[in-house]
Amino acid sequence: MTQQPDILLILADQWGAASVGAYGCDVDGVTPHLDALAARGVRYDRHYTPTPICGPSRNAMLTGRSPSVTGVVANDIEPRADIPFFTQELREAGYRTAGVGKFHFTPHTNYPPSDLDHLGFDDVQVTEDTRHGPWLDWVAAEHPQHYEAAFATAWPTPYLASLPPDGRDARPEWAAARARHVEPLTRPPHRRIAHPSPLPEEVHQSTWIADRTIADIRACEAAPTTPAFHYVSFVDPHDPYDPPPSWAARFDWRAMPAPVPQEWARAGAAWEYGAFQDSKFELDTFDDETWARLRAAFYASAAFVDDQIGRILQAVEESGRETLVLFTTDHGDLIGDHGLLMKGPWHYDKAIRCPMIVAGAETTVGAVVGTLTSHLDLRPTILEAAGIDAGLGEGSALPRRTAELLDPTARERLVVETNTSYVAPERDQVRTLITADGWRLTIFCDQAYGELFDLVNDPHEQHNLFDDPGHLRRRLAMTEALIAESAAAVMARYDQPAARPRAVTVG
Repeated sequence: MTQQPDILLILADQWGAASVGAYGCDVDGVTPHLDALAARGVRYDRHYTPTPICGPSRNAMLTGRSPSVTGVVANDIEPRADIPFFTQELREAGYRTAGVGKFHFTPHTNYPPSDLDHLGFDDVQVTEDTRHGPWLDWVAAEHPQHYEAAFATAWPTPYLASLPPDGRDARPEWAAARARHVEPLTRPPHRRIAHPSPLPEEVHQSTWIADRTIADIRACEAAPTTPAFHYVSFVDPHDPYDPPPSWAARFDWRAMPAPVPQEWARAGAAWEYGAFQDSKFELDTFDDETWARLRAAFYASAAFVDDQIGRILQAVEESGRETLVLFTTDHGDLIGDHGLLMKGPWHYDKAIRCPMIVAGAETTVGAVVGTLTSHLDLRPTILEAAGIDAGLGEGSALPRRTAELLDPTARERLVVETNTSYVAPERDQVRTLITADGWRLTIFCDQAYGELFDLVNDPHEQHNLFDDPGHLRRRLAMTEALIAESAAAVMARYDQPAARPRAVTVG
């Protein structure tokens, strides 16, 4: 390349690799645009998040450091000032940096920020899970007839008691809007966590995120020699699973495949493993139809996001600017697999293995990488594409050109960590080791329960071998390796280059 390419990083929230068509999704027609992107680039089949929690995962992506190193181990922890984001490095190298959508770098108890200059962003338009901020302002200005319904989808955050910019107490207004527009949609056969949106697709938050991103891509035409970095981050398909009605109607719950069966006993699992979700979401009352309706809503939300991604990719093509496109998610969602929802201390496949697709800017067409890769690899990948030396770190640049793809060097193992979540916030330390030869070991702090799965011969994780005497040697060896990897991360030992992931099929 004779000049720095534009870089487009597309994120979605809570969307596992196994729920994307190119990765073998068992529901048809969910991701035509992502599947097309994978066909013209490189798909990384064994790509994992360092932690299946929103904020810490995003911090790891942009710093290239694991949560144990940065200390950003839970949501709503501010990033450390002494560990730069790659956006700061891009800006120093001449890039214009802009972002739209979910960032989750500030606590959700705070009103969404209008400025993230300290994190290397020249311009941001932040709309979080909470829904407050510029999206709601846009609805009020451009679609006032839908404002009350949009406000009803927002979270009941503490600042509702003194809502910016006028400081009014909006709690009664929110409660009334919720009762009018959302609560009727949550009644049977729907649930609080899965129901149609009260908003049409043209007013939806995901549409707004795509619209703002497209406008920003087009604005770059005014500066043809300035490279641009675009961060676009969709809140969906994160729960509540509430697609626009027009999209919800596209996925018949009767056609939904059943979740992966629950193989563990609720009475004997760590921290009453599923008791939290039974209490919060009434999972113990779910029948087959309930799960099918929830999964249909999830896939409808995902398909709607894919459609918005298609609009963005069309804008990139029309711009004519050389662009490196990357798509991934912060973590997955179990959507009923193993009797569980969402993410957190459970490290099953659909929670920790993420889609990772790269295309454009000299990336090989139609390659599949089958070795271990991680979100920690995003920073060096993006900096390398921009012509910036990433130095040594925990990750290494994803192979995407033919010469790199044929290099046999591969990462032998990686660690996934959960440090706090929803089940036992003060003590749910979980550590997982994934190995190149296809094993997963998960250790729960101070718990006799553990998990050991042969991912090659048991891809749906139905046969837990943790207490199997015939696999004791493997369990002990993997435990030692897990301790060594975790200790190295905590000590932040960057004196040796990280192994580069390789081993692919090309064509």
